[in-house]
Amino acid sequence: MFGSKLRIVNSIKHPRILNRPVRKFSTFTVKFPQVTIVRVPCFEESFGIKTGEVSEWLKNIGDECKKDEIVCKFTTLKATVEIGATTKGKLITQCLPVLKEVEFDNKDITSQPALFVLEKLI
Repeated sequence: MFGSKLRIVNSIKHPRILNRPVRKFSTFTVKFPQVTIVRVPCFEESFGIKTGEVSEWLKNIGDECKKDEIVCKFTTLKATVEIGATTKGKLITQCLPVLKEVEFDNKDITSQPALFVLEKLI
């Protein structure tokens, strides 16, 4: 019935399609950096340590750090602890300023305040 009336129209040569504006779409890939948050270490409750401060930053923002390289010194009433980079990366932020006292809880590492953030280098 429709065999003689149907015809296939090539969309490129069709006049209605040629007069329309062409939209160009570009695709791109966004790569989110992998980051590592280094937090204040947990101390044993028998020490009774609940506050501390960053006494010195040994690396500046933007510096590359090797694994286990010392980034800052964290001081409490009873001890000074050197905090190192857990992975090879670039220091993105220093979350605590020097000599600002922070309170922390020693029950869980995820509840500890962040010291600095590293962007992992591959």
